Amino acid sequence: MSTFDTDDIPTNPTDNLHFNRVVARAVSRRGFMKTGLGLGAVGFLGGTLAACGGDSDSSPIGGGGGAPGAGAMLGFAAVAAATGDDIIVPEGYRHQVITRWGDPLFANSPAWRGDARGDAAAQALQVGDNHDGMHFFPLAGSSEEGLLVMNHEYLNDEYFYPPEVVPGGENWTLDDVRKGQNAHGITVAHVRRGENGEWRVVIPSRYNRRLHGNSPMALTGPAAGHALLQTKADPTGTVALGTLNNCGNGFTPWGTYLTCEENFNGYFGSRTEADTRDANQRRYGINAYRSWYRWEDHDDRFDYKIEPNEANRFGWIVEIDPFDPSSTPKKRTALGRFKHENCAIAIAPDGRVVVYMGDDQANDYVYKFISDDRYEAGNAAGNRNLLENGKL
Repeated sequence: MSTFDTDDIPTNPTDNLHFNRVVARAVSRRGFMKTGLGLGAVGFLGGTLAACGGDSDSSPIGGGGGAPGAGAMLGFAAVAAATGDDIIVPEGYRHQVITRWGDPLFANSPAWRGDARGDAAAQALQVGDNHDGMHFFPLAGSSEEGLLVMNHEYLNDEYFYPPEVVPGGENWTLDDVRKGQNAHGITVAHVRRGENGEWRVVIPSRYNRRLHGNSPMALTGPAAGHALLQTKADPTGTVALGTLNNCGNGFTPWGTYLTCEENFNGYFGSRTEADTRDANQRRYGINAYRSWYRWEDHDDRFDYKIEPNEANRFGWIVEIDPFDPSSTPKKRTALGRFKHENCAIAIAPDGRVVVYMGDDQANDYVYKFISDDRYEAGNAAGNRNLLENGKL
């Protein structure tokens, strides 16, 4: 996607206290690692705390290679580390591919072409590329049938297009741009487990759906209609097209799927070299010149000099109702705009909804949203807009 990961380069202009220092000041490293909180913090904090693994005390963390307590902690015998291409699962388990890039979703979906010469129209009817956050929503309470909802974070040019097509160069067309946009977004796949234990996508199904880089989505909440969200195509600032670079996900107690728009900055650039980015565009990492995918060559909304506000319409949490294929996804601006890595929901004792989110940019923040209104079990209609208003 780029020659280096710009998201590992801090752009935070403040001198606020780093979270690692907060942890170090609150508890000792040794004591912190022995708690359940410490186990979850290892991956979150990276090497700073993970380096404590040399402690001579026995570790409560189960692992491979015969680590003490591994079976009891994990519930299965851990597999050894491996660098090959084979999928290795614990004894007694098996793996199965359920949905792949390009698999059909509808009765009229074209078959996937292994030569990468499928067009944009075909991709809009097929499963997207590079699956990331996913969730299984049971149908009628069944664990044997439900909706598998997944987002599609990015694409790899080297196999997504045939060799003669060079993004931003030779044989590069508007259809190639649209194909890339259609490989992003969300797939809702109705899946069912058969008698032999194999899972299959149900075709046809009223639930199957593709949302991509050109699907209409409502901008809701406190930022909706703001001047910085208004474009030539949408002077109201309330209807965005598409969702891009979706990373982790979440799900709600009222049965909706939340997808996280992460590193949206790489999709925007310019066909001319002069750097005219404003302070916010620089802060978010909008490209001064060419973007990752070169969509700006044929789609003006990805040229920040032509549509300076288009990028502002990305970087949100998008709420999707997988059970209603006619519903419009909602970009919930009350949850903030940043490079969303994830979102996790809890219901507070007083019934308010709490959402925890992380920013993928190096040295940025963890966010907490608290809804103004309260969750009511069994009141699906009344809960639908709990993410519309609150405190971030």
